[in-house]
Amino acid sequence: MSDFAKGVFLIVCFAVAGCGPHEYQDATASISSDESFATHEFRSSTETAADSAVMAELVTLSESDAPQVRFATAQNRKIIYNTSIGLVVTSYRDFESRLPILVAEFGGYVANNQTNRTFRDQQAGTWTVRVPVDRYTAFLNGVSALGFAEQRNENAQDVTEEFVDIEARIKNKKQLEERVLSILNDRAGKLADILEVERELSRVREAIERMEGRMRYLADRTSLATVTINCREEQEYQPASAPTLAKRISQAWSESIGAMQLAGSNLLVALIALFPWAVLFLIGGWMLLRIGKRWWPWLEIRRAV
Repeated sequence: MSDFAKGVFLIVCFAVAGCGPHEYQDATASISSDESFATHEFRSSTETAADSAVMAELVTLSESDAPQVRFATAQNRKIIYNTSIGLVVTSYRDFESRLPILVAEFGGYVANNQTNRTFRDQQAGTWTVRVPVDRYTAFLNGVSALGFAEQRNENAQDVTEEFVDIEARIKNKKQLEERVLSILNDRAGKLADILEVERELSRVREAIERMEGRMRYLADRTSLATVTINCREEQEYQPASAPTLAKRISQAWSESIGAMQLAGSNLLVALIALFPWAVLFLIGGWMLLRIGKRWWPWLEIRRAV
């Protein structure tokens, strides 16, 4: 073999000898790094399970759900109706017997009632009634027919957005609960890691129960309207109307006579209240006068001496 061939052969051998160990070390280092990363991932999987699940929950709420929420809001509104009616009737006893029949006819129920007697033995009361929303307007008309509705106040609160939002959040929370349960069942880590996952599971379930309670409340309020009836008895009731000149003059005369009567009655009451004190002062003055007459001559003699 020539000297040139020997030199090439030696160079190739040195290159192979130099590269082989480094490649082996690099491969070994890569494997070791992968094993370390896998070990670290295994150890931290339980600790970060809750955070990963929360991030997954956020990812689930993508923009693709927004059109569905808007569609539900437009098509199926959830409205809470609260109405108060001021009703005047000629016979409260008749109203008290007819109202429960009317409520039952419209599929509702009486949630609360309170009855009391007012001036001149006239009765009055407050009734709180719950009726289905789809029969709400017809029920109001039926109540107005029982007497004269001198006051009516209606309030409607749209809770559709809150209802749909809570419904979507409950769905996502339940998916999160399933993920946490799967992590808890599949992973066998340290006791502290397991307790951390169980705490996260408890927190998720508590949030679900709270939102479901709010959903039940909204469902009840939006399915049944609340009507409060303030009823009073007045047998000779006349609805208010624009007063004429003659009526205004008559009203002014009546008010003036009433004011004079009130002033006279107050004066009479004051005189009656002062009469015992006047008698007491008169008796006291008479006694002082008698004493003075008895002692006055003696005082005059003392002065003369």
